[in-house]
Amino acid sequence: MLLSRIVLATISAAVLYHGADAATDEVISNYADPGIRAFYLKNADEIGSLNSQLFDSKNDQTRLAALEVLTSKYPHAAEVMARSLVRDGSEDVALYAVRILKAATVMGDHRAMRVGKSELPRVLHMMKRHEESISALREAISDGRRRIRNEAASYLASLSDEPTLEFIAADKTGLYSDVDAANLFTLASGELGEKYLERYVGQGDLEAQRTAITYLGAIPAYQQQIRSKYFLNPGAPIEARVDAARTLSTYDSRFAEYAAPVMANSLVVDPGLYVATVTGYVDVRAHKGDFDPQSAKLIFDMVEELRSSGRVSSGIVKKNLSTLSQRLEAVAEAIQ
Repeated sequence: MLLSRIVLATISAAVLYHGADAATDEVISNYADPGIRAFYLKNADEIGSLNSQLFDSKNDQTRLAALEVLTSKYPHAAEVMARSLVRDGSEDVALYAVRILKAATVMGDHRAMRVGKSELPRVLHMMKRHEESISALREAISDGRRRIRNEAASYLASLSDEPTLEFIAADKTGLYSDVDAANLFTLASGELGEKYLERYVGQGDLEAQRTAITYLGAIPAYQQQIRSKYFLNPGAPIEARVDAARTLSTYDSRFAEYAAPVMANSLVVDPGLYVATVTGYVDVRAHKGDFDPQSAKLIFDMVEELRSSGRVSSGIVKKNLSTLSQRLEAVAEAIQ
């Protein structure tokens, strides 16, 4: 339960000792460790004074200074107070509060918190405290200020917090663009993040699609989708097809088996896609140890045809093409 401003402002030894009811904050008054509880009882007056500075002052620097002292000397009190500050009118104070809650929960065993099987009072208290702070952080993901919501959303996404991921996925207000959402989904672990990111395969903002390609293309369960919707699809954006070629050739050992259609004519296929595909093809076959000089000679001739065609305008593609040509020539020399 969150401390109200009134409760925080009137913390005293008497309240802490006798306030075992809804008006008393569990994090301090009922803290499982008696030593920590006694420490907060002893310093209740200073905590109350810092609380007054934090909530009653109109000066941001004074408020931030109070938060800094609380964080340094009384971290449990700082955590409680920060929960009510993540949407504060001062952006600097709100950001500081978000970071306090991140620091307070980052080392928690979130898997155990979700399972919730422990019956140890210390563990139960930790789980409850962390869940309250995580819930407060969720309030920040809908903040209109980009710094605040991004700070909270990126952290919660990295914890695979499903309420956060669902909020981002369902957002229709423009708080999170497709690119923002896709990048945040990559922070979530395993199948959960993949499930949300898959929505950008074949649709949405191109940059979001490219994020999905490079992330999901590394996962066997999604490689067929990336292959058919992008790499072998002449209608797909060329940037996305290049990303697919690079990702699939890196992570799919079968890449050389289906790359032929793209490699067939160096004077028709986009030069950037052609170079990425051939480079990937050579990498895969060389890794398997079956890239022979005869194959290298045939591909070398097509690469040289492309180099002399005048179709390559990109400096990066020219450089990659030159490197590829030298590599192929070195292998092909074995048949001279």
